[in-house]
Amino acid sequence: MPEKVKSTLDPKKGSQKAVSKVQKKDDKKHKQSYSLYMCKVLGQMHSNMDILSKVMGMVNSFGSHILESIKVEASCLEHYNRCSTIMSQETQMALCLLLPLGN
Repeated sequence: MPEKVKSTLDPKKGSQKAVSKVQKKDDKKHKQSYSLYMCKVLGQMHSNMDILSKVMGMVNSFGSHILESIKVEASCLEHYNRCSTIMSQETQMALCLLLPLGN
C-alpha cells in the first residue's frame, strides 16, 4: 500500500513540498549518545590511547543505563518527599544509593 504524502507550506519560501509520515517519524528519532564526551575525556586523561567502536558502544550503554537508574531513583525520592522538582539533594542521594562507596 503506498504511503500517504502530505503537502505543507514552507513559510520561508511560500512553496509546497511533500513530506511523508515516515520522514516525520525519522526526524523525531534521535538516539542519545555520550561517545563524543567519552572520547574527549579519554583524550584528556590518556592522549595516546584510542578506543574500539564496540567498546565505545558498551561504555555508552553502561553510561546510559546508570544515568537512567539515577533518574528513576531520584524521581522516587522526589515522590517520597512530596516535592514537584528533582533537586540536587535527590540526585546526590540517588547516586549514593545506587553506587555506594565502601567505607
